[in-house]
Amino acid sequence: MVKRLKRRIVWFTWLVVIVLGIVVVVNYRHIITGYTVYRQLQAANFTMDNLSTELNRYKSELTYCQSNLSNLTEVYETAKQRINSLTTELSELRVKLDNFENAKRAEIKKLNLSWEEKIGELNTKLDKYELELRDIQNDYDDLARNTANSICCKQKIDNPEIKYYEIKNDRILCTLNSGKQLKCPFD
Repeated sequence: MVKRLKRRIVWFTWLVVIVLGIVVVVNYRHIITGYTVYRQLQAANFTMDNLSTELNRYKSELTYCQSNLSNLTEVYETAKQRINSLTTELSELRVKLDNFENAKRAEIKKLNLSWEEKIGELNTKLDKYELELRDIQNDYDDLARNTANSICCKQKIDNPEIKYYEIKNDRILCTLNSGKQLKCPFD
């Protein structure tokens, strides 16, 4: 029975060693990290009280930053919605502007066609009036020449040196040395 008890103690010891070994292997990284932090705290002359105070301060700052992040996230979402709204409004305004530009171009084209038509009509009338004016001017010149010949030829009978005539201020002047050549039937 003593042998049996010894054997159980050996088995129990081995079991405890194996379990401790597994725990060490599983937590090896955490143990090393904790030990490294502990050594760095000692090198920096930190105590556990200092570390606790610093951790509390960092927790407070983290809470403050999280609160600010929450507020900024809300502001960002509001701004994002506003930007989307303004982008939609800008697109609508661009469409309206394009429509107005197209309507303006169409109206300008319509007015240009209308004015071109009216200008064409006026040019036609102008050509007609210029032709009439030329005819009237020719008739006037013929009338003036015939009248001048009649008047100046009668005066030439009294003064044979009259050879020309001029029309000034709607009057016929018989001249001796300038103007249009006088054509009398008896010359």
